[in-house]
Order: sequence, then C-alpha cells, then structure tokens
Amino acid sequence: MISSIDVAKGIMDKGYSVVPLFPNSKETNDKNWQLKKYKVDAFLDDSNVGINLLLSNLIDVDLDCELAIHFGNKYLPHNTLMLKRIRPNGKSEISEITHFFFQNNGILKDNDIKKFRGETILEYRCNGQTVIYGPTPYKGDPNIMVRREWVNDVKPAYVQNLQEIVNKIYFAVAMCSYSVGANLGALKLDSCIMRYTNWSDSEREDFIYD
Repeated sequence: MISSIDVAKGIMDKGYSVVPLFPNSKETNDKNWQLKKYKVDAFLDDSNVGINLLLSNLIDVDLDCELAIHFGNKYLPHNTLMLKRIRPNGKSEISEITHFFFQNNGILKDNDIKKFRGETILEYRCNGQTVIYGPTPYKGDPNIMVRREWVNDVKPAYVQNLQEIVNKIYFAVAMCSYSVGANLGALKLDSCIMRYTNWSDSEREDFIYD
C-alpha cells in the first residue's frame, strides 16, 4: 500500500508544495505552515497530505454542494488537474469530481467563498491548503470517511475567464432554488442573461435547459 511519504514525495517532485496533516484530518499543528516549504521527513506513514495553494501557484475550485458538483463538472474545463472524492454508499461507493486545480499566474489574489442563503456553494481559493490524500469525515455525516484520488495526472491549465465560469456555476446553483417556469419565466431569465452577459444564443439556451 502506498504511504503518505510516497504521496508527498511524488507531489513535491512535480514542483508543488505540500503540508503534513494529522491522520484523518484537515488540520496541522504547525502555525507557520502557510509559508513553509516542507521536506519529506516531515511526513509520517499515516499523515494526511495537503497541497499548499499559495506556494504552488494554484487555484482550487472546490465544489461544495451537489448542484455545484453537477454544474462545475459541466462548465469547468477538464483539461486540467482534477481530484475526486470517494465515499461509501451501502455496498457501493459514490465518486465525485469536487476539485479542479488551475494555474494562478496572479489572476486571483484572495479567496472567494460563494454562499447562497447561508450555504456554501463553492470556494474559489488561492490561499490555504487542500487535502489531496488521506481520509477525512464527510460533511454530511461525520461517521462516514471520504478519501481522495487524482482523476488525471496533467499540468494545471491556465484559464483566463475562470472567474466568469465560477460565477456561472454559482448563478446556476442559485437559480435552481426558484420556480422559473418553462414559458414566461424562462423568457424573462433569457432576457436578463442577454442583458448582463455576452453569452451566445446557444449558451443561453443550454443554460436555461440545464
């Protein structure tokens, strides 16, 4: 079985900064981890492994609810580094792509946590760390442990209009809470989208159908 040390070394060899975390946790006892570059000997066999977004020049689009996962997987580019979350579901498992990593290159300087009616929809982050290896309690039920696996092994893409895509996901999730309707409501929504965006006719049509 692969160890946390092997995982950390593999990530470091790709040029990313990693953070040693407590087993089964997203936490670390090091108060200075944000600006610290760790070596492999900082990890134990059972450590969880986090990736330092700031030092790795990464943006993490973290899809935080089921609708955000749905629309995020539909609208975000897939030619980038992606991480899936796997949790047990009876005798089977549920696997969902919940993290899309992109090159930062200065386009994002502060984290943007998008909430609607008090609930977090998604997080658009360039600071902090993201757990990439090791189990943690599932938000919906702390008795369930989720694990993570890379979907692919590619270089994170640079996407110039990433903020627009993130906003589109957020808007889609928020709109799902309203009964728009298939006739007049849809026409009003289409008029609103036409006024405030530069989406093409087909983009607006696909969005409303979605």
